[in-house]
Amino acid sequence: MFVQNSNLPADSERALVRSPRSLQEGEDDGTYNEIYVWGDDSKGQLGLCGQFSDTHHLLPKICSFNVVIKGLSCGDNHTVFFSDSGHVYSMGDNSLGQLGFGDRSCADKNLPCLVESLVDEFVCSVKCGAQHSLALSESGTAFAWGSGKNGQLGNGRSAA
Repeated sequence: MFVQNSNLPADSERALVRSPRSLQEGEDDGTYNEIYVWGDDSKGQLGLCGQFSDTHHLLPKICSFNVVIKGLSCGDNHTVFFSDSGHVYSMGDNSLGQLGFGDRSCADKNLPCLVESLVDEFVCSVKCGAQHSLALSESGTAFAWGSGKNGQLGNGRSAA
């Protein structure tokens, strides 16, 4: 799920990579609150919070968050991650509800926002399709949101 390699692929459209938070030299406690991001940020999907005037980044930038990131996934123009507390955060394009806020009129987000509908679940995995998102709770319950135009939400309907 994560790449731990300083040789970042130059031709990647977008990727996120974890980096250890501040530790004593030689320590690695397996917790991370920083990610490297690069590529298209036109919808805020990199989580750079509008810090840069350019929306296309050819070299990695570091984003630090106030939560410990356990896993993440990227869609076409959105990113979803989950924390060590099992909370889900999303950022980027919300035009089809893929950020999980329950309101498509909610604008694009250029910083991670808590998916409040899942706060009572302990999420242990997230995945993104092009325009939809999925989460799996520790209890085995699956959640899906965003575009379901081709049935990808698994709810028996062909729309979100």
